[in-house]
Amino acid sequence: MGGMNYAIDSKITFSTEFALTQGGRMMRGWEVEVVADRKPRIALTKPIEKTATGSLRFAYKVDDDYGVTSAEARIALVAPPETPSEAAGTPGNASVARPQSRVTPPAITLPLPTLRPREANGETYIDLTPHPWAGLPVTITLVAKDDAGQEGAALPVALVLPAREFKKPLAAAIVEQRRALALNPQATERVARVLNDLTTDPERYIDDLRTYLALRAAYWRLANAQRDSDLTGIYDLLWATALHIEDGEISLAENDVRRARDALTDALAKGASGDEVNRLLAELKQAFNRYMEVLAASGQTPGANDADRFTSQNGQSIDRADLEKMLNSIEEMTKTGARDQAKALLAQLQAIMENMRTPQKSPGMTPEERAMQQGVDKIGKLIDLQRALMDQTFRQGELAGAGGEGKGGKKSGTLWMHDLKKAQATLRDELAKALHELEQAGAKSPA
Repeated sequence: MGGMNYAIDSKITFSTEFALTQGGRMMRGWEVEVVADRKPRIALTKPIEKTATGSLRFAYKVDDDYGVTSAEARIALVAPPETPSEAAGTPGNASVARPQSRVTPPAITLPLPTLRPREANGETYIDLTPHPWAGLPVTITLVAKDDAGQEGAALPVALVLPAREFKKPLAAAIVEQRRALALNPQATERVARVLNDLTTDPERYIDDLRTYLALRAAYWRLANAQRDSDLTGIYDLLWATALHIEDGEISLAENDVRRARDALTDALAKGASGDEVNRLLAELKQAFNRYMEVLAASGQTPGANDADRFTSQNGQSIDRADLEKMLNSIEEMTKTGARDQAKALLAQLQAIMENMRTPQKSPGMTPEERAMQQGVDKIGKLIDLQRALMDQTFRQGELAGAGGEGKGGKKSGTLWMHDLKKAQATLRDELAKALHELEQAGAKSPA
C-alpha cells in the first residue's frame, strides 16, 4: 500500500522492535515486550473446617495476570501402608478391604465471586458425607485454571472426610455395606447376600414398605451386576434409603436447600439475568419452606419464642422468622440492583444454616443472639427505605420526562435527583454497616 512494506509475524514469542518504512526511510517504530502468561495461583486463606452439619468450609484466594476462569478442589483417596503379609502376596486380613478407586472422586467446584477475576477471595461449603469415601483419609488439592488452560495448584492438605453417624442399626448396616461395595471390587456378592438377608424377614428388620422395596431393588441390581458400570446409581439409592430410615425426609430436604442456595450464589456471581435470578430465588424459597415443613412434621420446627430456636455451632441461635427475613431481604436487594449486598447476605445465610444444630430448649437469647436478630430486622427496614427511594426516583424521572417541572423546574428537578442519589448512597453505606454488624453478631461472611 503506497509503497509501504509490511513484514509482521503472525505470532510473537519474544520481545522485539517493529518499524514501518517507506523507500528505506523509517516512518514509525514500536518496541514490543512479550510477557509470559504465568500460571494462576490458589491457596487456602484458612484451614478447612468442619461445620455442625458435617459440611467442609473452604476459604481460599485466587489470582492470575489475565484472570482465573475456574477453580476446583481435587480429592484423592489415601491408601494405608501395606502389611508385611500383603507385600508378600498373601492377604493379612480378609475381612478388611484395602481402599480402591471403584467410585469416582467427589467433584468440588469452588465458586468465584465474579467472572475471570484477576484477584479474589472465595468461600463455599461442601457436604461430602454422602460420598462413599466419607470417614476415610484423603488429600485435597485446590486447583485454579486460566483461559490458556494453565493450572496452578496449592499444596495438598491431608484430612479425614467427615462421616455422618447413623444411630439406627438398619441405617448403619446399609451405609457399612455401601462403603464395602465402593472400596472392594470383590464385595459385590457379599453385599448382595447381606441385603437379601435383611429383606428375607422384613417384619424383623423393616417397618416401612418404601425401605423394603428400595433394598430389594438394590439386591437385584447387585445380583445381576457384571461390571462396575452396572452399579451406576446404586450408591445414591443406598444412601437415600439410609437417610430415610434415620431421619425421614429431613436430610433430603436439607440437601435440596443447599443445592438451591448454591445455584443462586453461582448465578449472582456470573451476572445472570433478572428472570434467572428470580427463578432461582423462588426455588430456594420453595426448598426452604419444604425443609421447614419436614422439620415441623418431625417436631423440630424452630419457632419465634426463645425456648425453641436453631442453635449455631458457636452457641448462638436464630429462628425460622429470622431466616425468612434474610431470604426476603436477599430478594429485595436483587430487585433494587444491590447484587453485591445480596451475595454478601446470601453468604451469611449459608454460614448460619451450615452451622445450625437442631432446635433445643434454652433459657433465652444471649446478648449476641439478640444482636443478630436486631441486625436482621435493621436490614429489613433499610431494604424498605431503599425501595421507597427507588420509587421516588422513578416517579421523579417520569415527571421530568413528561415536562411537568414547570418554569424553573429543570433546576429544581436536578437538585431533587441529586438529593435522591445522595440518599441512595447513604442507604448503601448503612446497609453495608448493617451487614458488618450482622457478621459481628455471628453470621460470618466470606473471608
